[in-house]
Amino acid sequence: MLSISRLPLKAVAREEKTLRGSQFGCATQGLVIATYTALEMVAERAGDRDTARLAAEIRADEQRMLEWLRHEIVKLTDPFIREQLEAGWPQHDEVSVDEVQRAIQQAERGHADRV
Repeated sequence: MLSISRLPLKAVAREEKTLRGSQFGCATQGLVIATYTALEMVAERAGDRDTARLAAEIRADEQRMLEWLRHEIVKLTDPFIREQLEAGWPQHDEVSVDEVQRAIQQAERGHADRV
């Protein structure tokens, strides 16, 4: 019985790990994109068109990966936001900064309670 009651907490922890992994991936992708941007620029200035072209192709792939990761963050965050709205957030089109801050604080309190 105890293991069944922990299932939702395990699911939340798994989603949180996935979200943090996606966030870390975005940061890493930014560094990789910057590196290939610099490599492309140096190769162009040095007249090495093949390396510049290859760096540009790889950079484009990395940018697509970054966009995919950003989309994953939205997908992972959306259920949390919906849960907060269903829990009694004001029902209107715009969300104020104060409401966002309250949701973050509530999530942090909930996380601290689970730890």
